[in-house]
Amino acid sequence: MSIKPSYYSYLTSAVRYDKRLKPSAKLLYSEITALSSQYGFCWATNRYFADLFEVRTETVSLWINSLVKLGYIESKIIYKEGTKQILNRYLEIKGSGIVKDINISIDVFLKDNKKIINSKSNIFFKEKSNNSREKFIE
Repeated sequence: MSIKPSYYSYLTSAVRYDKRLKPSAKLLYSEITALSSQYGFCWATNRYFADLFEVRTETVSLWINSLVKLGYIESKIIYKEGTKQILNRYLEIKGSGIVKDINISIDVFLKDNKKIINSKSNIFFKEKSNNSREKFIE
């Protein structure tokens, strides 16, 4: 199996606003969701992520460990039988809301986002007393 990320990635609000995570770990989480879209898990190596983000593999390991520690992903390691040799490592997204929907196309979520709803005619401005403008959407 080759690594083929989805066109879309997800960044949940829990991850996005978690001040304990470095911004790059949040981006890594998003990339893991993109890589998980086809099979529900990601098997990319730390080398793959290091090359993608132009960092050291040790840095990727720190990001993954922080995501695991905070419960956003789970790391499953498959060892060669009777040894400590790692055959595969799988990363799986954890948390509410995203696991069940990760294999669904973004188009499903955007089906009600019609152009007519987001047209300029639906946006109006209200003059405030201090002559600044406040934007409202109906």
